[in-house]
Amino acid sequence: MPFIIGLVRKMAKGTEKKYTAHDIARFCNVTKETLRHYESVGLIHPLINKENNYRMYSDYDVETVVECRRWRSMDLSIPEIRQLYEAEHVEACQNILQHNHSRLQEEITRLQRQNRKNQELLNELQEAREHLDQVRLEQPEAFWFSSCYEDFYQYDKDPNLYRCFSQVPADEIGFADFSMIIPRSVFLDRQVSYQAGIAISVRWAEELQLSDGDMQYIQPGKCAVYTTELEHDFLLSQLKRQRILSVLNSQGLQMKDTLYVREIIHLKTCRLMKYLFPVEPLQTHEQ
Repeated sequence: MPFIIGLVRKMAKGTEKKYTAHDIARFCNVTKETLRHYESVGLIHPLINKENNYRMYSDYDVETVVECRRWRSMDLSIPEIRQLYEAEHVEACQNILQHNHSRLQEEITRLQRQNRKNQELLNELQEAREHLDQVRLEQPEAFWFSSCYEDFYQYDKDPNLYRCFSQVPADEIGFADFSMIIPRSVFLDRQVSYQAGIAISVRWAEELQLSDGDMQYIQPGKCAVYTTELEHDFLLSQLKRQRILSVLNSQGLQMKDTLYVREIIHLKTCRLMKYLFPVEPLQTHEQ
């Protein structure tokens, strides 16, 4: 602020100096491209030497550049900064800053959500490392599932088959996970057949105010949870499959008709997948 006051005093005394683009760029810590941009939108008005096209900037230009940096640090856009300079009343400035405040609050909310989702994934990765290839009993939270035709080459023929991917807003797709629904018989026969799509927890769907649309509500209930690394064909090895069935049998449990699989993360050589096996009291022995 003393610097700005000094500039105003010098201007009032008629001792205003002229500065080159190099001077003002170095002093104000901006690029020459930024100066040209400020000039193009009418924020600063350097004198241009027609012979060599050199620009000379006034004290007032320096003051404007410094203030622009101040407003940009508050995330005001260049058009908003122009509106501030053109405002004739304090109320107009208040309206601009109030709008910026509301937008920043929305951005903070969005970033806080993303950070919470990031933390959830960190926790899940840590849990996966601690319990990899172990069978645990849990009560997973409910989620919405939106199916997608597994052959993506059919998109041009029927885009509706892929609406669960194409219609999720860009800022919200990070809250959904690639998921599959697999019939019990397919799992037991070790076939490659599944209903693919995306899943998002009911909790996140409510916070994001997503429309359930054609999504399927799934409440898994009591489940055997199994996290493992898989090749890209999504097939559990015979050994892993038998281990799961053996643990369930030892606890007097068996799989219900459907199981759910969710991708935690896709690595270069494999996928980290989380299997949810809804269970019920053992009635018949698994083969």
